[in-house]
Amino acid sequence: MDLHYLLKKYEYEDEYRAHLDSVRMVPLTSNLVDQLNNEWKASGEKRIVAGYNEPYSWAFYENIQSTLQHWEPLLAFAEANVDIVDIQMGRGGCRMVNETRIGSQLIADTIGDPVRGKVPYTNNVGRMQQYTNMLATQLDYSKKLGMKPHANLGATNCYVSTPLESDFSKQHPEWRTGSQLRYDIPEVRQFVLALFEEALQIGAEGLSIDW
Repeated sequence: MDLHYLLKKYEYEDEYRAHLDSVRMVPLTSNLVDQLNNEWKASGEKRIVAGYNEPYSWAFYENIQSTLQHWEPLLAFAEANVDIVDIQMGRGGCRMVNETRIGSQLIADTIGDPVRGKVPYTNNVGRMQQYTNMLATQLDYSKKLGMKPHANLGATNCYVSTPLESDFSKQHPEWRTGSQLRYDIPEVRQFVLALFEEALQIGAEGLSIDW
């Protein structure tokens, strides 16, 4: 097979990378800034900033083969003074990007959303989990950087008939409607809760749901 074809198949091409067309700043008068700050101080509440980290999307293009590479995105969150970082493991009905014995791991090829009629393929995401324990590593680094890490799980999307579909979805098509898991099914709720419990055992300090 043509080597050029393989490179095109497994690399997320530069032309797909996002960029900002413009940045709009909202001006605040100094009086308004003082008013907002005084309201916060009077309430006695701490301003909490939460960040969302999606290793799947990050690794789609980047070649993650070293545990230390996980420091890079988390350092950016820390430098932005983020208090809580939500680390996405996957979605309830798809293959997981973290180390798991409950769900199905994503360790092979995967696809991205179609761009201009093309569906990008990569094995970078699967390779990340083969060479690094994503969740345990990011939980550890987040704590060392002074942030509270939460394990994040998308509520559901099974990505039926794609490389992302989990064994749970394939084995129980009657437990989903289209590509969505049916949470009225007790076994589905038990499965998703088990994924969360596993994340807590790995070391997550909190949980969040991307509904």
